[in-house]
Amino acid sequence: MSSMHPITIVAEPSRFTGPVPAHRPASNRELNAYDEFARQLAARSGGRVDILEDRLCAAPPSGIVLLDATADLDRVLSECPPADAAALPRRLLLMNADRSAVLDLLERYKLAGAVTQQRYFDWLHHRDRESGGGLYGLKSVGQQLGAVCSRAFESENYCLLGSGSPGDLPSFLVAYFERYSAQLS
Repeated sequence: MSSMHPITIVAEPSRFTGPVPAHRPASNRELNAYDEFARQLAARSGGRVDILEDRLCAAPPSGIVLLDATADLDRVLSECPPADAAALPRRLLLMNADRSAVLDLLERYKLAGAVTQQRYFDWLHHRDRESGGGLYGLKSVGQQLGAVCSRAFESENYCLLGSGSPGDLPSFLVAYFERYSAQLS
């Protein structure tokens, strides 16, 4: 959609420094089927979704960045030049985030939002039960969407957003990004 910023999925390479395994381990990209997720996001947005298997600092200078949350956010931001480290968080949506820490991370860094491990797993493996929603996002953007904000999972500015209409996770994310992109401009 023309009003939406481009989307890039950043699947950082492993930082494993131990002995070399006997077989090649799956990359974050492969393990989390990010190619399929990118295809689904692109189909719903009408735009291109790129996947970057590099450090977060290599992300494009504009647009929405989906970062695999298995990366330590403090560490990956500290590796970026200070100006980039300051500007990146508001463009970041964490994928595979730990539900127990997600609201704290969102508030501390003022991120775009987050999708938890369980929610992404459900999308990957149980698409027949999709109902949309399941995004931790800004309450203000959720109101624009007509989404339901869960009082059980909320902080000052963020909450677990439920979809007011049937759909799936990629569709809900695209709708959220369309509204959120206006704040990035």
